[in-house]
Amino acid sequence: MGLTCHFPEAFPLTLYYAIHHGANFAECISKNALAGGDSSARAMLLALLFVAREKNILETLDSLANQLNLETSNSEAQQEIQTSPGSHKVEIPSPLGTLAGVIEIPKGEIHAYAIFAHCFTCGKDFLPEKKITQGLAKNGIATLRIDFSGLGKSSGEFKDSSFLTNVEDIKVAADWLNNHYRPPSLLVGHSLGGTAVLAVASQIKSVQAIATLGSPADPAHILHMLEDNLAEIEQRGSAQVSFAGRTFTVSQRFVDDVRSYDHVKNLNKLSGHKLIMHSTVDNIVDLKNAGEIYTHLKHPKSFIALDGAHHLLTDGNDASYAADVIALWARKNISH
Repeated sequence: MGLTCHFPEAFPLTLYYAIHHGANFAECISKNALAGGDSSARAMLLALLFVAREKNILETLDSLANQLNLETSNSEAQQEIQTSPGSHKVEIPSPLGTLAGVIEIPKGEIHAYAIFAHCFTCGKDFLPEKKITQGLAKNGIATLRIDFSGLGKSSGEFKDSSFLTNVEDIKVAADWLNNHYRPPSLLVGHSLGGTAVLAVASQIKSVQAIATLGSPADPAHILHMLEDNLAEIEQRGSAQVSFAGRTFTVSQRFVDDVRSYDHVKNLNKLSGHKLIMHSTVDNIVDLKNAGEIYTHLKHPKSFIALDGAHHLLTDGNDASYAADVIALWARKNISH
């Protein structure tokens, strides 16, 4: 019946095992292997046949892996753990599919691991965010930055995301760091990303320090950017909104999430070291937000003014300065 890898010769025996042992993938693959010859070619064909007959391919892959006792899952592709210095792209399994990320590995000794949360709709590849995370790495802090769900190269649609899904994404990233490297001891967030790290910090046991950059005290602050669209969102359930020249679909869920979040209660319960950094001339998130955050936080807490900086830290010097200050502060306050 043919024992070579050439398709016309491999297919008859492949078909034979599919017909006689098609009820159980593990048994079918075992019988195929015992037949000898180029069994791997037939196994590839058999795998295609088993998967093709199922409606839910991802569940089928998991089931077949379990039958063969493989330590793998469709939800988490095996990735090589990068330890060499530099920027390394990673994919992190999440409830919505995959979070796209980059981990910055320092040269020499790693003093701590951190997660960086980007500003509203910015993404992990926004230049100031890259400069900050790379600056932290230069100071011995390995830093993971991610695209929140529905943004950049991460799975999902922006219309299905919200402030609370951002919080969940940070928790997923923390679990991934814990499983692949070391638990994160530092959380850093820019603008609404900073509000998100304040919201999630108490849920990640390993976190010892939190730093924010130009962050709103209350996530509902973002609604001032939606003033012209709120009526349409509430009437239709969503609306097309433009931010920095790009159009996003904002849903009622996003609005409800930020309106219902109790930021004062959350800030009051935060432990560990906190650093609030804010521009003195921020015309997007007013400086009074830093004051409100600082007021509700318990000590130890610190405030540093970013004199003259734009809210988005688009001047590279401001981003580098912020990274250096955060790293120096964190290395002093994080225990190994």
